[in-house]
Amino acid sequence: MIIGEIFRYARPYDDTPGVVDDLPNYFHFTRSPGAKMPLLESGINPIQKISAPDGQRCPAILISSSPHKIGSPETPWQDFFDPDNGHVHYYGDNKKPGADPTMPNGNKALLEQFSLQSSPEVSAREISCPIIVFKRVRVGKRAKGNVQFQGVGIVTRSSRVTQYDRQHERPFSNYAFDFTIFSLTAEDE
Repeated sequence: MIIGEIFRYARPYDDTPGVVDDLPNYFHFTRSPGAKMPLLESGINPIQKISAPDGQRCPAILISSSPHKIGSPETPWQDFFDPDNGHVHYYGDNKKPGADPTMPNGNKALLEQFSLQSSPEVSAREISCPIIVFKRVRVGKRAKGNVQFQGVGIVTRSSRVTQYDRQHERPFSNYAFDFTIFSLTAEDE
């Protein structure tokens, strides 16, 4: 995958054709033989934990954002992507007034990785997983089913924030996460 490359993420999910609708097939390039398909159905998508010699580990967390929905009642906040300068600012997955923002699975997974990745203990950092970021983009007139690779990185900051529900009436707590995206210049992005 190359930073900025656009992949077709189409239904029905199938990893056999390498190209779908003139774009590289996301599933063809991301599925490991014998493993489940790495889906981007939520904003924060932890890949199922695997058994490793040092215990259960998450291989990666996939992030998916839909900037074309910015300002809509569904997503009145804005995720920020700047992979060329190594930064992504991303809002977590709690959207319910009164709910504990640490409880949704996505926030829980990113908070766990932040704890591991910012630990002063080398052993904790060694068992952390990469954050792999995609953004949904429009291709021609097609607004859905296209994802653009934004890079691979780690969680470098988590902040509790106040947001508002879809009717802009009730506040709720959530997390905003900052990811440092690794430079892939030596690998031609």
